[in-house]
Amino acid sequence: MSPFSGCGNGKYLDINPDIWKIGADRCAALTAAARAKNFEVLTSDNLHMPFRDETFDAVLSVAVIHHFATTDRRVAAIKELTRVLRIGGKILITVWAMEQRHRKVRN
Repeated sequence: MSPFSGCGNGKYLDINPDIWKIGADRCAALTAAARAKNFEVLTSDNLHMPFRDETFDAVLSVAVIHHFATTDRRVAAIKELTRVLRIGGKILITVWAMEQRHRKVRN
């Protein structure tokens, strides 16, 4: 079992039909679009996911964490993802934020 945090319109939910997946996104319009494609999704904030502790074998969060405005909120979001992950499970988190002031600009 694997939740996709920030599943959006379900773009990645059709990968590997042999794995049960549930998508979660804060945007109701995006979860509605994913639901229209027959994906199992729910509208949920990444800071308070409606799952029991240690529920999932794997957790994926693609392009979500950098949307949180503060370091404290980013850490809280990562803690929430690890809370629902089983001991020994796998987690994948990707982030990007081109607007960061400290990043190097290439010519």
